[in-house]
Amino acid sequence: MTPRSTAIPILRSLLELAAQLLIADNPDLLLPPEVIVLRTPPRLARARVLLAMTRDTYAALDAYENERLPGRAACPDDDELPF
Repeated sequence: MTPRSTAIPILRSLLELAAQLLIADNPDLLLPPEVIVLRTPPRLARARVLLAMTRDTYAALDAYENERLPGRAACPDDDELPF
């Protein structure tokens, strides 16, 4: 295994851990989008941005692996985190 191929699973694990920690610290992230929050606390707004960035980074890793390994299947649902 090359160092690059071993780094991807580590990055995925770190992204999963980051998402779990964000959700554990901000359980309101699990609220469905239909729930109206009149005044979003700044901490929750920042957590939403970080979670979106985590999702984007995970998608970028998928794209990188698909480019590197064309036979690999992509994540079936791009709107949800795969964990």
